[in-house]
Formats: sequence, structure tokens, C-alpha cells
Amino acid sequence: MKPMRLSIWIVTLAASACAAALAPDAQVAGKQWVARADGIDDAKQQPRLEFVRDGRLTGYTGCNRLSGAWRVEDGAVRFGALATTKRACLGPAGDAEKRLLAALGERSRVSVERGKLVIQGAGGERVELVEAPSTP
Repeated sequence: MKPMRLSIWIVTLAASACAAALAPDAQVAGKQWVARADGIDDAKQQPRLEFVRDGRLTGYTGCNRLSGAWRVEDGAVRFGALATTKRACLGPAGDAEKRLLAALGERSRVSVERGKLVIQGAGGERVELVEAPSTP
């Protein structure tokens, strides 16, 4: 009887480990993520990204609309070509856009750490986003 209990415990432990280590697409896909940008008080103006399940990326930089592509490659989230509208913004909105676009690139590293989406650019640029509350 004891060997059976041990087997059940091992299977339960393995299933728990698999659930904790979700695939990157399961962690980000279908969710909206929002960053807190210094100097931007209006929540609607905060930078945000949405990883659409079909591989499209949409968002707002704090200044311009953003669109592009994302994929999972070698177990990591990767970005394709990105396009933005061309509004010129100064001050906090322009600063937020520069930070976000510097972090988003083909060689960016994306992870979910303590419930935050962390995007780190190849040059060390780092942007943290939290999952946006769902709207009815």
C-alpha cells in the first residue's frame, strides 16, 4: 500500500511542476498588459500591449499605436517587425514610448516574474507590465 501512495504523490508533484512552468504563450496570450509610466496619470494613456492568440501584437506606446507580430521560438517569446503611428510626443509620453520601443526587439527577453510581464531589450532596457484588469 505504501508504494501506491508514493506513486500518487510523485504523479501529483509532477503535475504541479508542469502547471507552474506554463509555456510562454500560455502565460502571455490573450491578455492585455499595462506599464506604469512616470508622469502619465491617466490610466488610458499608459503604455500597454496585447498578445493576440494568432500571433499579432497590438498596443499603445504612451504616444502612438503599435502593431506587430510575436511568436514562441525555442521556448521563448520573440517579436517580429513592429509598426507604430507617427505622432510626435514630448515629455512623459515621449519618454514612455522610447523606453518601450527600446525594450521591444527581435532579441528581447520576455519573462513573467511574480505576476509581471518583464521585457528586457538586448541593450539592457527593461519594461515591466502588469496584467490589465478585465473590462466587462
